[in-house]
Amino acid sequence: MCYGCFTVADMHVGWILQIIPFYYMLKLMLLIWLQLPLGPFMGAKIIYNWILHPIFRCIGPTIKRFQERHADDIYKMNWDMQANLDDLKKTAMEAGTQVFVEAAIEKMVEDQRATAEHTPEEEDQ
Repeated sequence: MCYGCFTVADMHVGWILQIIPFYYMLKLMLLIWLQLPLGPFMGAKIIYNWILHPIFRCIGPTIKRFQERHADDIYKMNWDMQANLDDLKKTAMEAGTQVFVEAAIEKMVEDQRATAEHTPEEEDQ
């Protein structure tokens, strides 16, 4: 959860933070600290308990209300996106198959031309 929040924050303000000297080194050190499995030095546990948990405790009820109000809309949107994705897959498969067949026919025609040009009489000479 800490890594996800860090990634989202970095996507939105990372371009500003890049002007800080040694930004990437500090970012690497922070990510290593978040991953530490050492008792009191567990960075992710500290960040979660001191920052993320209080924030999510405050906005949690708002998220629940939003979810309850819009769950049907979200499911419908998901269903529509899945149907569109299935149609897109079908169209891509048909187009890809057609391109593959055309390329295979073209290759066969080229091979036949090359075979016709190379007659057995030329091999004897």
